[in-house]
Amino acid sequence: MSSASPFPDLTYNRTWYDIHLLRDKDGASEPISYDTYKNPVTKAFKALGLTGCKKVTHAARGLGAREAELLEVSSAEIERLGGWKASDAMTQYYLTHLPIRAPRAMSGFNPNGGTYFLARDTLEPPLALQKQIFSQIEHWQARVDNKKISTSGGAEKFLSILCLLRRVILQDAPGLHAINRAHPVLQDPFFRSTSFAACAKQQKVYLDQHQQPAELSLQQVVPTISDKLKKIAQQQSVIQQQLSSIQEEKSATEESSRRRDEAIMFEVQRHNATILKLQAAPASAFMSSSTPNTTSDIQAPNSSLAVVPSHLLPSSHSALLPPPPFTSTSNPFRSAAAAAMEYDAAAVNLAESTTYELGTPVNTVRLSPELTRSWGFADSVLL
Repeated sequence: MSSASPFPDLTYNRTWYDIHLLRDKDGASEPISYDTYKNPVTKAFKALGLTGCKKVTHAARGLGAREAELLEVSSAEIERLGGWKASDAMTQYYLTHLPIRAPRAMSGFNPNGGTYFLARDTLEPPLALQKQIFSQIEHWQARVDNKKISTSGGAEKFLSILCLLRRVILQDAPGLHAINRAHPVLQDPFFRSTSFAACAKQQKVYLDQHQQPAELSLQQVVPTISDKLKKIAQQQSVIQQQLSSIQEEKSATEESSRRRDEAIMFEVQRHNATILKLQAAPASAFMSSSTPNTTSDIQAPNSSLAVVPSHLLPSSHSALLPPPPFTSTSNPFRSAAAAAMEYDAAAVNLAESTTYELGTPVNTVRLSPELTRSWGFADSVLL
């Protein structure tokens, strides 16, 4: 493989340390100029319809960081990958500045590892063809082995990288040739040789017949299934919590309805018992007195006032039900029992027309001793 510039002299560090990978056309020791880099990038942005980018030479740096973030790479690894905040001695001098998870994710593989597979990397290019790329490697490697050059400057590692790049170039060049034959690297006469064409054809046949290992496919599918199952379990947990909340609300509503029904039944039974007591009273208790000879009969209505529960009355009424006013048709000499019956009926009507609230205590009604004795009872009666 020919080159526009000669292979660097690795004898001393000073003879090759100043050589730039991206060099200016005036010499290998001169770096590429800013405009030489900016102009092609700006042209590519315009061709893609990307406008409004002020720092075109810095755009890829921010884009790469955001892409890594979308791939769920941690911010610490993004900082290491981009060389940000490398202020500690460990990061500056001992780490490689190349976190493993970030390059995996940026290359389209699982960041956790275990799913890497590149079919073209399983085919080893012919060694004779490899030696045609960077053909000076063997010459300088022999000098390194014979300790004829300084090894303190990293010359041995530099040669190892070039050996690795031989395989990478031969494995990637056929695919790049199918995408863009006008690529500057592919203009070298080596990529137009019959030996390279035969290698590219062999690789194509191999890739068409080669399939991804079943074990690797299973490893790639299982995490996806596991993630789906976790999401389903989370959704089921949320639904279960909602159902439990609905069940608790339903139980509380049923308990409230039960208590309300019990209160209503208690009041109905209490009023039924009162009616039964009144129906069982002696008939003489409801008859008018034949000789109104005492003033107690006249005052009996006032002395036997029916007590009505205070919470059943409006706020402007007292707990005592006042006697009805005398009219021209009223009989001032009627019996105390008859008068008390009227007041008790008025109290019952008032109680029945009042809405009971759940949990409100109900007061009892006590009839006066004079009235109950006139009915034939020994003592006062609670209604």
